[in-house]
Amino acid sequence: MAAELTRKGHPAPDAGADQLLVLIDGVLAHAVTRPGARPALAPRALAEAVLASRA
Repeated sequence: MAAELTRKGHPAPDAGADQLLVLIDGVLAHAVTRPGARPALAPRALAEAVLASRA
């Protein structure tokens, strides 16, 4: 992910990739513990904020 963020001009691609991976891990853990909760919908705004970062 860091390479893709670098290609897109993200100012902190390693940190951004780490943030996205934390979101992904959280969604996967949530899906296992609460499968009916549709957890993939919740972090979208956070992922968009990471991708739009212009720090």
